[in-house]
Amino acid sequence: MNMGRRFVFVMAFCLLLSRLSSSQSDDISCSQAIPLLFPCRLYLIGSADISSDCCVAVNTVNQLANTTEIRRNLCACFKSVANIIGVVPEKSRQLPQLCNISLSFPIDPSLDCNS
Repeated sequence: MNMGRRFVFVMAFCLLLSRLSSSQSDDISCSQAIPLLFPCRLYLIGSADISSDCCVAVNTVNQLANTTEIRRNLCACFKSVANIIGVVPEKSRQLPQLCNISLSFPIDPSLDCNS
């Protein structure tokens, strides 16, 4: 599946997830977080170096993930999307260090989101 089709599939998947989960209006949902992180996609699949836009996006999502419930929901969302688009796990683990950000939750496709 080419990158454009994968992105469309991921967006549809996120819309479905956001409709299935109940959240307050100030919460960030999967369907809101994934487009914000779009600048990171090429880095995460190993096709490009990290960009400042990616770091800004990661910081924004991190700031919006301000409760345990939101972090768990986003973790599950990111795990699903990572498997769909082929995220390189090492790239996702390096993201906080490269962006000089202390994440409130790791971005790791192998993570147990309930821990």
